[in-house]
Amino acid sequence: MSKGAIMGSPPLSLQYQLAYPTLGVDQQLTQPLMLTFKAEDTKITERPPLTLMLCVDLSGSMMGRPLELVVESLKMLLNQLNPNDRLGMVTFANKGRLVSPVRKLDPEGRGFFLGVLSSIQAAGSTNLEEGIRLALKEMPECRDGEIAHVVLLSDGKPNRGETETRLLSKIVAEQRGGVTVSCFGYGLKHDEDMLQVLAKKGGGGYAYIESEDVAPLAFAKELGSLFSMVGTDIKFLLRPCGGAAVIKLRGSQTIRYTERGMLIEVPDMIAGQQIHLLLDLQIQTPGRAGRHALAETELRYTLPGTRPQEISLVQTIYYDVGDDVSVQIHPDVADRVLLQELAEAWEEAHTYASMRQFDHAKQLITPFLARLKKAPGYNVEGSEIRNWYEQIVDEISIFTQRPDEERYQQIRKAAKSEMADPTGVLRRGNTSIINLNTTQRELLSRLMQKVFGVPHAHLKVEKTMEGSKIPVGTNFPILGETSIGRLGQVQLDHDAVSKRHVRLVATPAGYLVIDLMSTNTPKVNDKPVKEPTLLKENDRIQIGGFVLSFHMGIAPNLGPGMFPVE
Repeated sequence: MSKGAIMGSPPLSLQYQLAYPTLGVDQQLTQPLMLTFKAEDTKITERPPLTLMLCVDLSGSMMGRPLELVVESLKMLLNQLNPNDRLGMVTFANKGRLVSPVRKLDPEGRGFFLGVLSSIQAAGSTNLEEGIRLALKEMPECRDGEIAHVVLLSDGKPNRGETETRLLSKIVAEQRGGVTVSCFGYGLKHDEDMLQVLAKKGGGGYAYIESEDVAPLAFAKELGSLFSMVGTDIKFLLRPCGGAAVIKLRGSQTIRYTERGMLIEVPDMIAGQQIHLLLDLQIQTPGRAGRHALAETELRYTLPGTRPQEISLVQTIYYDVGDDVSVQIHPDVADRVLLQELAEAWEEAHTYASMRQFDHAKQLITPFLARLKKAPGYNVEGSEIRNWYEQIVDEISIFTQRPDEERYQQIRKAAKSEMADPTGVLRRGNTSIINLNTTQRELLSRLMQKVFGVPHAHLKVEKTMEGSKIPVGTNFPILGETSIGRLGQVQLDHDAVSKRHVRLVATPAGYLVIDLMSTNTPKVNDKPVKEPTLLKENDRIQIGGFVLSFHMGIAPNLGPGMFPVE
């Protein structure tokens, strides 16, 4: 057998897939091995206690509405925590400042933080180094089964203290211990590359907050992640057999060599998450047919909760050797190798595009269109391969248009937040709600209805496009957050529409329509959507040649159980 049986039982399991399941005798070659760590999307009935440290940018650029919305978001977050949780707070501007060490959220503690949030003010420069150092330093020892997490919020680039991404990420990697770190980037001036690297090194997530009004949604998703943690302190040990040797780990994970074998630390995992690792092993097959061991593995992790449990699972990976074998790469491994190669080229393309070298950026990603179209996963609806294909189609069009600096920065940040890391290590904050796990969806729905008081709404198709299969009069339900595009929750089937063209987001004021940096700008009532726009009853949203009217309430032919659209 080439595909290993699932190790363990939910919520966390491991599968392996060899690139070449069957080999010939006396062959020397490189054998790629794909490992998939999978956390089942099970409903969390008993979440572990949470210790949370807020690390908040209070530099001068946060003054006014940005800080007001951050405060509102943090108050919402505070209301979702319970007395078993603990909270601390660090701020940074010219220097880092400890506002409060971690303390219990009893009535006194809750009142204290509400008072703090009502009085904080913004001024000064951005010393992110002192802020993150202090936040990690002030995190106490974790209690059994506890989740320890730092949330970094910033709207700019560091300009005091250490400012290099490499050194800041080293601080996070070396000082975090068992603590995870997530980053929220506000507006167009934050350094998304730096925040993504910090989040990846911190084992957390990254979210781009394009409008301060949508910050509460991002916090709801982040809380849903923390509330649905199913595996912490995850370690994977691999020891090659029969003269095989690991020659390469594709991706950014770090390998440590121990007496027992090669050790890889895997980030904490939330329900529904998958992490993929690709290893290249150099092997020499035996001179006889049969089944042979390639490597011995051990997966160790802690099941968090009020009664934490340590899990250890052992398995041997085998491959088959036969006579007159035609060696062909397994399609799942071929797809994963292609995705990682594309992700590297995509990052490089955006580096050139940032320097306004759009032609060179196009040259780097255009060859992947043909490769993606030939890939096994291309014809699978909703697959990563198809998602990346549609993304590259849109970006080639965007690079051809040579957008101005402000629009390109919007496009870049939206893309960086939207596109999944092929390894699955970095959790994105702005993914469609259909990609959220059960706990995240429930928290988001509860937030919309009980905290914001946002009612149901729907869209009605008033005009369609030639070749589309969507009839006029079709109704689409919306609640909370809905993406519209070729691959959105509301799918508009035409090339004039971007992969994800616009997003409708619920806020305390009502529903906003946000341009997702589409290839052609959407309009509301014939006016281009240049910034998040509040929708009113009967407003007409124009996307390509489609026209959708906006209405509050549930459409006559839809029931409330239609949310979310899946």
